[in-house]
Amino acid sequence: MKNHFGQAVISNVRAVASTRLPTQWGVFHTLGFERGISNGTRHIETALALVLGDLTGGAPLLRIHSQCFTGEVLGSLRCDCSDQLEMATRAIAEEGRNDSRTESQRGFH
Repeated sequence: MKNHFGQAVISNVRAVASTRLPTQWGVFHTLGFERGISNGTRHIETALALVLGDLTGGAPLLRIHSQCFTGEVLGSLRCDCSDQLEMATRAIAEEGRNDSRTESQRGFH
């Protein structure tokens, strides 16, 4: 479905899951989100937020990361996605607070 400007209709973002995630850098609070998009066909976009510490005391470190199957799961040497995510997570842990988001834009290198 498109609006009267011919743009895709996007529904509100909603939280669908929440859990604690212990990592080598600390225990993150993990939040799963989704939103519906209609632009001729309907599909769901998802995102994952990893939160560490109290976010109310000023601007936290923020990392927006796109998923990369070949780099993060298979360890491909053709990309540095896994290294980038590890460096950002380490910096966030050293800072002690953050908001880190992983979007489901599929990356293949």
